[in-house]
Amino acid sequence: MKKNIPLKASAAQFPVYDFRTPKKVSKEKINSLNLITDELAKYLGNCMSAMAGEVCLVYNPEMHETNTTDFIKGQPKNTIIGNFAFTTNLSKHNESQVMLHMPTEIFYPIMDILLGGTGKPYEVNRSLTDIEIAICRYVMLKFQEALKDAWNSIIKVDFAFDKIETSSKNVELKAVKEEKLVMSFDVNIKDVKSKIRVAYSSRFVDKLIRKQETQRAAEAISAEQQEKKKEAIMTSLNDAEFEVKAVLSELTLNMQDIISLNVGDIITLDKKITDDIEVKVEDTPWFNGKLGNGNIKKAVKITKVLSGNTAENNDEEKK
Repeated sequence: MKKNIPLKASAAQFPVYDFRTPKKVSKEKINSLNLITDELAKYLGNCMSAMAGEVCLVYNPEMHETNTTDFIKGQPKNTIIGNFAFTTNLSKHNESQVMLHMPTEIFYPIMDILLGGTGKPYEVNRSLTDIEIAICRYVMLKFQEALKDAWNSIIKVDFAFDKIETSSKNVELKAVKEEKLVMSFDVNIKDVKSKIRVAYSSRFVDKLIRKQETQRAAEAISAEQQEKKKEAIMTSLNDAEFEVKAVLSELTLNMQDIISLNVGDIITLDKKITDDIEVKVEDTPWFNGKLGNGNIKKAVKITKVLSGNTAENNDEEKK
């Protein structure tokens, strides 16, 4: 008889899931933000290229959810994290809900270029000086514009730079433990390859996605109302009566000529007999046509719809 032998597997083979702190951002919401990662990669690349004076590659965008502690634990002791608050046209949030991590190996080449150097990499294992922090603030303000432009592709939002943290230990002590949605990007600048990470609080993402959904619903309702309004106007116009005039030609005579006109006199027009005549709707030129006969009456055959009018070209006869 065969015995059931339990399978042994190491913990590394299975992802650890903490059911006490479930994921705050659903997979559907994460998928809806794929456009943001692509746009942010583009704008960050443009921003860094402008500062470096040559093409900097920002590529391979990825997105995952983690918590604040795990996000900070992965950073070296001396690091650069910019904190941003955000505002929308409906609300303002003063607390920092966006963290942008820029490794020092990316910052130092940028700083060197901004100071007139060639952008050579530095291997420095120390805290930033006051001058370096001031330059870093300038760089973060440039990144702030990239964040704004990327998010504005789906929803109007503004970012406000708050402060810079240069010690991961200090950030860990101050940080509120909450879920973060992290966008990471591979970066090539000069001969340096590294990553830039942007961490959004789950509250930030949730607020913006709900605002986007509300905005889309309002736009859909507005579009539906506009369509109904248009239909109502067209319905009322269908029952309205308009004066239609066929104008053979127009000319100017002086008063003496008009007074001397008698029965049998002939007025020569400036059009040939084969030329089209003008058809006006409420004194507005609308069609061109040919004068002829139809059912023992004079008739006009429409030959052209004048540009700017909504009627379609056809051969329908107007009597």
